[in-house]
Amino acid sequence: MRFLNSLANFIPFKALFYNFQNNLICPFYHAVSNEKLLYSNHLIHTKNVKEFEEDIDFLLKHYKPTELSSLLKIAQGENELKAPSFFLSFDDGLRECYDIIAPILLRKGVPAAFFINTAFLDNRDIFYRYKINLLLNKYIENRTNKNMVNKVTELLTKENENYKTPFDLLDFQFNNFTFLDNLAPILSVDFGNFLETNKPYLTTTQVEHLIKQGFYVGAHSIDHPLFYTISENEQVRQTTESVQQTVAQFRLSYRIFAFPFTDAYLPLSFFKKIEPFVDLTFGTAGLKKDVITTNFQRISMEKKNRSAEQILKQEYLYSKIKRVIGKEKIRRNQ
Repeated sequence: MRFLNSLANFIPFKALFYNFQNNLICPFYHAVSNEKLLYSNHLIHTKNVKEFEEDIDFLLKHYKPTELSSLLKIAQGENELKAPSFFLSFDDGLRECYDIIAPILLRKGVPAAFFINTAFLDNRDIFYRYKINLLLNKYIENRTNKNMVNKVTELLTKENENYKTPFDLLDFQFNNFTFLDNLAPILSVDFGNFLETNKPYLTTTQVEHLIKQGFYVGAHSIDHPLFYTISENEQVRQTTESVQQTVAQFRLSYRIFAFPFTDAYLPLSFFKKIEPFVDLTFGTAGLKKDVITTNFQRISMEKKNRSAEQILKQEYLYSKIKRVIGKEKIRRNQ
């Protein structure tokens, strides 16, 4: 991947961009902020306002922003996009979507979809990896406290002999949520107080306002599990229940869902089961097509020190290479 990054830097954007078969790209972010976000600074490279506006301006220079209706038509086999287009979205339903992102997009005339976790709406609970991030910050802040460090290390090694510091909890396979609640008091972290004081998530009122402004809202699962680590029945429940709740609560005429983390390894049988409940789904595999025509792959725009141009150049180059070796489309098991 580093080689591709370096190679892409020497190739003009137009050389990679023009004559590309897919006229649609789907960039996505989580938040935009000029401040360090205490719940995600070790997990996500959050772009500041200047970087984000530069990204949007670059997209507007080379693509046309498109509406959800265009994607619905594409999924139905009506390829109506005559010009290169982009559909923008944001995951996790964070407050910055309302405070910072929406005003910028309204000013620039860019539609977007905001995907929310139903368990976190109105700051009722917090994503387990955001809990880990809060614990990490507190650990770093107090790591000269040997007594605290020893207690944390003891609890970590009891959970997993390979765990030595809270950084080890960033392992994607970690899913013992009760353990995080047990670790929090040792580090003097109160998740409930953080939610009440900082309110990192959107509220119902804010979501309603975003919809009135013309933005789209979709589901992002109930509580953000890593889908390939849970059963297919639970995958289906997380998808259908969150979509149904979001549609009912906000009286939506469409049903859209963005997979938390990734849609990797999901079989055709899963998509068949959710088909009656969801119009469109969104993955995170970059510039790829999917055998599931209603599943659109998105490009993460949150890469450190990389502009929209640099990220997209790499995606186009990678996609061209995949096409040569016949791996440009995601295929799924039964």
